[in-house]
Amino acid sequence: MKKKSILAAACALALLLSLPACGNQASTSASQSGESGAQSEQAAFTWDRPIEIMVPAAAGGGLDVTLRALQPYLEEELGTSIIIDCRSGGSGVTGYTYSYNETPRDGYYFQFTAPTAILSAAAGSFEVNLWEELVAVSGCVQAEGVIFASPSAPFSNLDELVAYAKANPGVVSIAIDAPTGNSGILSTLFEEGAGVQFKWVTGSADEALISTIAGETDLLLATWAETSAYVESGDVVPIVFLSNERNPIVEDVPCSAEVGAEIELGYSRVFTCLEGTPQEAIDAFEAAVHRACQNPEWAEWLTNNGFVNEYLWDQAETAAILTTFYDMGKELLAEK
Repeated sequence: MKKKSILAAACALALLLSLPACGNQASTSASQSGESGAQSEQAAFTWDRPIEIMVPAAAGGGLDVTLRALQPYLEEELGTSIIIDCRSGGSGVTGYTYSYNETPRDGYYFQFTAPTAILSAAAGSFEVNLWEELVAVSGCVQAEGVIFASPSAPFSNLDELVAYAKANPGVVSIAIDAPTGNSGILSTLFEEGAGVQFKWVTGSADEALISTIAGETDLLLATWAETSAYVESGDVVPIVFLSNERNPIVEDVPCSAEVGAEIELGYSRVFTCLEGTPQEAIDAFEAAVHRACQNPEWAEWLTNNGFVNEYLWDQAETAAILTTFYDMGKELLAEK
């Protein structure tokens, strides 16, 4: 199944992110693009009580762990403490519905999210039009997608995978969590760019891992941080990072751009707020995030967990990322 508009959107995003940022006027919403407030000479807004950051996922998960690792450095830059409020459920719907209904728009309430909530908005899962209310604040990190193979698969590296998949279209199976979710988008981008076609097998993350280890599925789409232990044990084989450059943590694993699949998207973790939040607060928060992410201890945490510090997008770039996920989610849903 070809999804040319999705590939075109990804190419447009790659072009946008390759352009230098300019100006110092912040973007106003995820559905609009503008200039970043992080580049202004001085952020005037200050906080005199704790800031609440809602995480639309379970405590102990990737979003929560990442934010708690950044928390001490971000608190230092903000000049106040942070309250992390995890509200899981409904693929982001529970958390963002709480933020929409229960939190003021006074500059003391932000969110830290993965694309899941954006894709839920694209699917119309919210009772309110979250997309019209969502404001992009800053990027933070991105866990690049990685394709792993079962040791019993008829290939053991990227070149062998592409050659086998081209010779046997629709035969190679790949385990993903949701066809219209983040994994579906990343798999689509790789298939389109590399000129191959996989057979999608959907299930929970645990089911996907188990089926790949058992050899019931040829490939698994996941992240390095959550799967590297199984590489060390020999249960799965890393085939390709879905990125445009090799990851310096594991430089022997190729990137997808080497077979023509240039991919800017991944498992992004970004900050947002809601429409009506003072622009001065958005600018000041964005600037604090950008300063905090330059802390050497944070950079060390990223390295130890298989991340690279290359996804610290400004407001306009974050808005472009969220818009791309939203549009791709709409496109995938239309084709299902």
